[in-house]
Amino acid sequence: MLAFGKPSDDALYKRLMEMSPPDNWQQPDDSTSDGPMLAVDFNLGDQSLKMFSTLSQFGAALDTGIEELLVEDYFPADEQCKAFFKQFAS
Repeated sequence: MLAFGKPSDDALYKRLMEMSPPDNWQQPDDSTSDGPMLAVDFNLGDQSLKMFSTLSQFGAALDTGIEELLVEDYFPADEQCKAFFKQFAS
């Protein structure tokens, strides 16, 4: 299965399938707990950082290089995570 027509994508797909994903990995989860965002928890030492992620893409770009650009942003999902990054930035 070629995801985007590139041999490197096919190799990545095969490598991921070797990790034995669950049988229903291609089926959407009926859980409504997260809504339209992807919740991500990072463990950094003894610190747990709860975040959510969004993806942005330029759909009508004139430059084909920009058209393929996909930007992923992470945002704090709770006050503890927000405080961690404020402290980290200072």
